[in-house]
Amino acid sequence: MIEKHIKFRDTNESINESIEHAKRSKQPVLLKPQTYQDDRGWSFMNMLQGLKNFGQANFSHIHPGTIKAWHKHEKQTDLWVVIQGDLKVGIVHESKSTSQLDHRAWATVIGEHNPSILIIPPELWHGCTVTSSSPAGLLYITDKAYNVSRPDERRYPYDHFGSFFKWEIEHR
Repeated sequence: MIEKHIKFRDTNESINESIEHAKRSKQPVLLKPQTYQDDRGWSFMNMLQGLKNFGQANFSHIHPGTIKAWHKHEKQTDLWVVIQGDLKVGIVHESKSTSQLDHRAWATVIGEHNPSILIIPPELWHGCTVTSSSPAGLLYITDKAYNVSRPDERRYPYDHFGSFFKWEIEHR
């Protein structure tokens, strides 16, 4: 079961303050980028102005029907912006208390219809699926560069959290 939808955070904070909040709270943070739209199209503006600890920028083209999940990083923070299409993003915090695993889960849809900057701090399992009929384009910025010889990544299969997280669209 999804515990919460991710709520937008006050955009008066800097990107660095929002990243620190996400790390301290061990929760994802969602920010609204400044957008500009006119008869020529639209733009996201000044999204990561002042960003410290830049590692690398990556772009992923994801086909409809694809589920890319689950993985987490021990040290790396991800910043996700969907440039084209829409993604349902799932995030799970898994922690041990006494003799059992406790889970908190979040879900949100980000993309063309909900422009957002999603901050995913270390230790949170995350993944996504395309909800639009066309491919989605995901730009993701990390605070640490990928190290091929020592990847900061652990993986579970896409259905690992199937007892309480469903990738399918929930008809309401």
